[in-house]
Amino acid sequence: MDPIRDDVLRRAWNDPRDAVPQAADQSPHFSIEVWGVIRDPMRNEGKPYADVVAYWPALRKWTVTGVGRNTEDVLDTPVRVAAWQYLPPLPLWLK
Repeated sequence: MDPIRDDVLRRAWNDPRDAVPQAADQSPHFSIEVWGVIRDPMRNEGKPYADVVAYWPALRKWTVTGVGRNTEDVLDTPVRVAAWQYLPPLPLWLK
């Protein structure tokens, strides 16, 4: 492996114990969506996996959003996040 590449990738991730997502000019009652590594004993047999997660600043809580199996209800389920990074911006041609 390339040590420079490895270092860049390692620094791209944030430890939620050290930093949480911040959104400028946004109410703390809105969620901030980021790419996260979920390491939760109640999900995926405790094995870490990546998904889009939401951080709720006012509640200091992480959730993942899903749809109930037999309903169309949207569920925000609390999760434990081991690492996170901001989602990349949209390509300029999509704006």
